[in-house]
Amino acid sequence: RSDAYWNERRVVPLDMSEIRTFKHMDSLFKADTGIRKFNRRMDMIGYFVSGKIPVGNFNIDLNEIIKLNDYETVRLGFGMSTNDRFSVHHKFGASFGYGFRDNAWKYCGYYEYRPREDGDFTVGLQYRKDIYLWGMSHLLQPGIRMRNYQYLLNDRADDIQKLEAYARFRMLKKVQAKAFVNLQDRSFNHGYAYTYKVEQYNEAGLYEAGIQLVTRFKQSKLKYGSLELSGFKKDDPRLALDLRYGGSVANEDGLNYLRLEGLYENNFNLGRIGKMKYTLTAGHITGRTPYSMLFSNLGTGRRTFDVFVPATFSTMAPLEFTSTSYGAVYTEFETGYIIQSRKKWGISIFLPNSVGIGRYDQDLTHSVPIQAMDNLYAETGFGLKFRSRKRTLGFAAIYRYGNYAFDKFGDNLSFRILSDW
Repeated sequence: RSDAYWNERRVVPLDMSEIRTFKHMDSLFKADTGIRKFNRRMDMIGYFVSGKIPVGNFNIDLNEIIKLNDYETVRLGFGMSTNDRFSVHHKFGASFGYGFRDNAWKYCGYYEYRPREDGDFTVGLQYRKDIYLWGMSHLLQPGIRMRNYQYLLNDRADDIQKLEAYARFRMLKKVQAKAFVNLQDRSFNHGYAYTYKVEQYNEAGLYEAGIQLVTRFKQSKLKYGSLELSGFKKDDPRLALDLRYGGSVANEDGLNYLRLEGLYENNFNLGRIGKMKYTLTAGHITGRTPYSMLFSNLGTGRRTFDVFVPATFSTMAPLEFTSTSYGAVYTEFETGYIIQSRKKWGISIFLPNSVGIGRYDQDLTHSVPIQAMDNLYAETGFGLKFRSRKRTLGFAAIYRYGNYAFDKFGDNLSFRILSDW
């Protein structure tokens, strides 16, 4: 039917989001053999995009085959879940893996229920025995991203067992939300313990409840069978919030906290002058938490020569500073081409700058050193990027200056490889 036909019969006109959203295939299309084959191909693409390989009624989870961090070094494993061929309403999944550095098994099992086949509301129950890397943000996105290189620089973790009930849904069309409640047992490693009212604890039983919200504002959504894509442009502005309240299952253990962390990233184009990307992050904790849940991992300066990790301090070592509240601004300015060979390749200047400040305020005694970031931390850099049609590669030198600069010039320098993958 033509657009005019539908426009005469719609009581409420479609808005821009609805025009760009595909939700449902009606029975006429499903009755066509060619369309059915096309649907199956789209389903296969949908599974691959989400990191899964369908085998009959089950999916093999590619994300569970190998995981990398400096605590386990390498974790090899296997994960499997049911797919829509098994049931469009019920989903079961399980995974396991073995960490070679800590010599420990990890495993997970979950169940999810989706009331409507084409709906965005899902409830689930999950049990997981895993690790919790110290100081990591809850706002990191999964998948292969430069930001997740930070996992490879973290060699401190708690052992954790967690039972969690959760619900995933959409708010105001463009806000993805996850609400959760959980019970968890934590065992602290690396000789860590906290002291509360003279008693020392090297493990804790916690309860937690919270919500995570993510939006890209301009995002559109494509849904076709198992294929679901949101936010087609990676440069769209992104806002993410994580709010959680928790405490000790046994009151005498002393843990009780409200933890909020937020992130906003955006960019703007200045034409031939260049483009600016910026990220604002902040967090605040009231109450008492173990060290692993504090804001202590803002830096990726573990090695003088390494990969550039966006939205982190390249000259700050992991766990160098500890904060109960912090704020930071990270900017990356890239000029237009200063040397160019038509559209084949070009060289641009890369100028990163980062500043941040924090404070530490907690009435617990931790068995690890605490250095607060009460004054402004600052770093700046200069680099060159080489862009071709297929890849981007560059190099930058970043310098730590101001309140926390070292006496020797060379100790403040870090060198970073630049890449856009």
